[in-house]
Amino acid sequence: MSSNNPETSLETHLRRISKVVQNWPGEPLDPWSSLRVLNESGTKPPLFWCFNSAGEFPALARTMGPDQPVVGMRSLNQILEREAISPQHSRELGEYYAQKLFERFGQVSCIIGGNCQAAPISYAIALWMKSHGVRVRHLVTLDAELNRPYPGEIRMLFGRNSHVQNPFFGVEVNMESPKGVAWRYAISMPKPKIVDGGHGEYFSPDNVSNLAQAICAPSKESNFKPPQMQLPNWRIVSNDDQHVVVASPQADWNTSQFAIVPIWEQAAYQHRLSGDDWIAYPKQSDADFICSIKKPDFPGESNLRLVICLRDQGPIDWPLAKFQNFKFCK
Repeated sequence: MSSNNPETSLETHLRRISKVVQNWPGEPLDPWSSLRVLNESGTKPPLFWCFNSAGEFPALARTMGPDQPVVGMRSLNQILEREAISPQHSRELGEYYAQKLFERFGQVSCIIGGNCQAAPISYAIALWMKSHGVRVRHLVTLDAELNRPYPGEIRMLFGRNSHVQNPFFGVEVNMESPKGVAWRYAISMPKPKIVDGGHGEYFSPDNVSNLAQAICAPSKESNFKPPQMQLPNWRIVSNDDQHVVVASPQADWNTSQFAIVPIWEQAAYQHRLSGDDWIAYPKQSDADFICSIKKPDFPGESNLRLVICLRDQGPIDWPLAKFQNFKFCK
């Protein structure tokens, strides 16, 4: 569903993007020329990457070589003010890109990625592709934290000199830190990695080779299948302006094994929580599991979806629509 505001509609975004990318290299894949392909005759699994500026696309494709097909797409960077870009805008544009990619490449195995502001768009592309039977080898994010559940490998790249965007700046990557543990619940295979450079420098001649290697390094195949278990039935036990508390009978669940990623939706918008409390951990209380979930700060009617995740396995089911949800009015 598109925004009712014509200034932020998908068509308006594509029209503006078409002007920004008019001098981009490569064969256009849609009437707006918003997707371009380079190295199309290459035999490797294609890379579908969402960029933020003109020079990034040819630099990456040139470095990867003629055997690596690369499709370049444009984010909403400088199309909208950063604070005006909603999750709905990213999802609509990502799903549009995914449909055009599917029309051209079908169900061919692929890698999907995006840097900084483009990462939520790439996330939407990956989810659409997975729902249509495409094998996404891995989703790559660069200097971005999605804080969203994902049923697969996310290769999270951060710059060695990126002191703002890199949560591991100046320290070793530690998957036992609170940040790392949260990822281990929300994502089937979180793979954080440090690459050369700082924010905005990754496609420069000094750094782009290291970036290309990190993007295309082989994926580790996973034989994991979600465990066959019935999702717990949650009930609301308290609700105020800041938190909603839900409870579920313990059954065979172990509180050390699972967590809840709350997805807040409002009309066509999907919100994520930032900070250290974007994921919730149930605690034992008598015969129940009790879980306190932070509410986002937006008024009106909203929907809360409880995505149940297991440590080191990610969401135990998919798609998101399968998970229990509640409605609230603030």
